[in-house]
Amino acid sequence: MIAVIGIVAALLLPALARTRESGRSAACLSNLHQTGLGLQLYVQDNQNRMPVMYDKSTNSAVTNGPSMDSVLLPFVSGNSNVFRWPV
Repeated sequence: MIAVIGIVAALLLPALARTRESGRSAACLSNLHQTGLGLQLYVQDNQNRMPVMYDKSTNSAVTNGPSMDSVLLPFVSGNSNVFRWPV
């Protein structure tokens, strides 16, 4: 009886992993879509000019300028989670 349960569990685990990965992929695609829409809205509001954005520095003392999330946040429904990709 326990062996049967073990075999069934072994068959289901890969399917669950694929389902989880599919969910992450959908969330990532949605975040990219929202970021693209935010960029389009930014360009429309700023005379067809692309924003100046920099990568976030890991050193808090070094700042080159505004990062993507601070520039586009007003244009992506105010939700900063759009810029965090599922892990």
